Amino acid sequence: MRSRLLLTVPALTLAALFMSNEISAQPAQSTESNQQTEIEHPSLRVLMAQQDAWNNGDLDAFMQGYWQSDQLSFVGSESLTKGWDETLARYKARYPDAATMGKLKFEVIELRPLQTDFLWMIGVWTLERSEDRPSGHFSLLWQKIDGQWLIISDHSS
Repeated sequence: MRSRLLLTVPALTLAALFMSNEISAQPAQSTESNQQTEIEHPSLRVLMAQQDAWNNGDLDAFMQGYWQSDQLSFVGSESLTKGWDETLARYKARYPDAATMGKLKFEVIELRPLQTDFLWMIGVWTLERSEDRPSGHFSLLWQKIDGQWLIISDHSS
């Protein structure tokens, strides 16, 4: 019973942080004008740089948004991949050319700060290819490391 309580208290603490610190990634209506403004967070710039790198066929540049560590985790629909090198190898095996890569579009649905240096992001990814249009959801755990926002855990399906 004691271990269950130890797991529950952190879960409740995280839930309280999620609910109290939500940042909308959607355009917000400005109260001073009728223009819509988008909330900027450095992680969004990193994500858009990844999207651009993907669409230029550059997986090495795409991976610069990930923490270059053996502790990086990527959970896909088929398996768990641990480590930056292994994640890059997985991407290169699954997307060997521009045709299989297609054109990537990210849509961020929600951003939630967890602490000063941690952020949780939920969104949708879509690939436009000549033969199909696969899409799915992602949740990313970001950490500010040496002044840079990096993905430390990616769950995409």
